[in-house]
Amino acid sequence: MAVGIILTIGFEYYSTNISLRWTYSELMPLVPPFGTGLSPLLQWLVIPPLVVWLTRRHLLGAQAIREAA
Repeated sequence: MAVGIILTIGFEYYSTNISLRWTYSELMPLVPPFGTGLSPLLQWLVIPPLVVWLTRRHLLGAQAIREAA
């Protein structure tokens, strides 16, 4: 997750401040000091742990069904 967050900050900074490929809307909260949007960072903080939890739940559930049979 740390690598993803660092890359996101780097790419977002490059795209919005150096190459000027896009800009954020006034509605997007920015995270200082680089001005990275909050949404891309939250995706790295929410989605990977959610995927791990769902995968673990799925695998443990399948194991419990096999043990009961």
